[in-house]
Amino acid sequence: MAVVSSAADATWCARTGLAAGGTSFEALNHPGRYLRHYADNVYLARSGGPDAWDTAMSFAADATWAADQPALWRSFVLLATDRRQSLRVTTWGHTDRYLRHADSLAFTEVVGSGSSSLLKQDATYTLRRGLADSSCYSFESVNYPGQFLRHADSRVRNAPEDGSALFRQDATFCARPGLGGTGVTFESISIPGAYLRHYASQVFIASGNGAGDQYDRPQNLSADSSWAVAAPWAP
Repeated sequence: MAVVSSAADATWCARTGLAAGGTSFEALNHPGRYLRHYADNVYLARSGGPDAWDTAMSFAADATWAADQPALWRSFVLLATDRRQSLRVTTWGHTDRYLRHADSLAFTEVVGSGSSSLLKQDATYTLRRGLADSSCYSFESVNYPGQFLRHADSRVRNAPEDGSALFRQDATFCARPGLGGTGVTFESISIPGAYLRHYASQVFIASGNGAGDQYDRPQNLSADSSWAVAAPWAP
């Protein structure tokens, strides 16, 4: 395995595309050499250099990249899908609480080995590829198959998948490293910057902008929107 010799080897300077309509990336520590694709591989190349991938033919086009395109993979944390999981609160003093649904709404509640079978099932979801984007995630209820966690008017709830684009968006969350320094934070794909957050035992999506709603206050947002993806209470 090749070893990166220095930070400079992993640093690129964005330049106006050598070909129109894109960006070219010039190596910081090798001026005049660019990130270039050639024969299905990617090289550090210099037009007219000694190696085959340095050929001047199509160099400008091959060394120009469309860097402004939407990301193909939108989650920064990779999670196993089609597996049952439970989401545990990571906020200090509340780490025995898990996300569960009751009367279709999402809450957090203390769950333990002595909890009822119903509570354990309510606190277990099957992690699926995102309904709106396969690089993100959706949560399907274990005891109500076909129902997913989605947000509506900021409140998170279980609801049956209705086939609409709006539902798929509202039921899809992208995984980020936990804002609180631990666990995973789930960002709404339909409202970027809004996260799955517990507040006063209820679950919302919130951005922490404090727009008049207590659940959206910035205090404790980082901890309250960080979840431990835990073993399922209903395996």
